[in-house]
This record gives sequence, C-alpha cells and structure tokens, in this order.
Amino acid sequence: LKMDLLEDAEPALIRAAGLRPGEPAYQYTLAVAKVGKRQYEAAQGLLEPLALKRPGDAQLQYALGSVLYMQGHLAEADARLRESLRLDADQVASPYYLALVARDQGHDAEAIERLEELLRRYPDHASSCEALGGLLMNGRRYPEAERLLRRAVELNPKSVKANYQLGLLLARTGRREEADKQLAMAKSLREEDDATSRLQLRLLEPDR
Repeated sequence: LKMDLLEDAEPALIRAAGLRPGEPAYQYTLAVAKVGKRQYEAAQGLLEPLALKRPGDAQLQYALGSVLYMQGHLAEADARLRESLRLDADQVASPYYLALVARDQGHDAEAIERLEELLRRYPDHASSCEALGGLLMNGRRYPEAERLLRRAVELNPKSVKANYQLGLLLARTGRREEADKQLAMAKSLREEDDATSRLQLRLLEPDR
C-alpha cells in the first residue's frame, strides 16, 4: 500500500482478512482488485450478483455504476448511479459520475449543474473542479474555467488531466510560454504514471 501498488495489495488483504471465496466481502474486494487492473468487465461480473442480493446497498450500486461507466455503458451506468444516490443522498461519488455520464451523453448543461451543486457542498473536490473547468473551457467561459482548473491542480498537483486542461486553456487564451510549461508538466506526470503502471504489472501476482 505504501508503494501505491494497490493491485498487489488486494490479494494480500484478502488473505490477511481471512476472507473465503463466495463471501460478499471477498467478492467485493476481488472486484476492487479487478478495477485496479482495469479489468472492468470482470469487476462487473463480480458486482452484479452482489447487487442483486443487496439491492439496498448504495455503495454496491455506485461501484457497479462506475464500472459500467468505465466501459462506456452510459444508460446502464446512469440507472445504477441514480439508484445509489436515491439510497444515499449525502454521498459525493455518484453525483460526480452522473455528471460525467451527462457530459459524455452531450448534456453539458445538466453536467454543469450537477458539478456546481457538488462543489457548493464539497468545494475541495478536485475531480469536480477539473471536470467543471473542462466543461466551462469548452463553453469559452475562460476566467471561470481557469479558476477551477488552477484549483484542481492545487488540490491534486499530480493530476495529469487537470494539468493538461490548464495547459490547453492557457494556449487558447494566448499565453503560449506558460501553456508550454503546463503541458510539459502534464506530459511528465503521464510518463510517471505509465512507468508506475508498468512496474505494477511486473509485480502482479498471476490470477488463479
């Protein structure tokens, strides 16, 4: 965990907790491990039976909705995320992903409304700052977008997406030198992420 090798940590955590195959906690933890490996279809296969057994579990509905979103199944993801939000109206994760679903479906106004509401409640949610900043940039609302993207970078300096989008905004507004520095930072962070991912893959335990 200290090395951020979450995929490697999961099998060890399962063993340490004494979980056995077939137990809901085992299935859920295994699904989390699959998500860490970007094996979203496998994670979906583990989460769906759990969601059927526990339809009132907001966390399960969210987990399944987010996995469906990662695979591009937007309508199904939307339904799961809305159900999760109905079960637990105080959470952050489902409203955020619902905004992403709306954005990807071309409903920018709905996405902006959801993200603005989320940031009113949780002003330090870095991912919402980044997503809303990107939407406002695309709508040419540059001053608002810049404020949000700078805040996203401040909250999460290693975010490739936030640094990249801030670089794009600076380029669009004619600040070429500053844009080049920001885009170089995003590229460096991306290369660092790729190197970490390759290390994780080398250290992964084989599936059994």
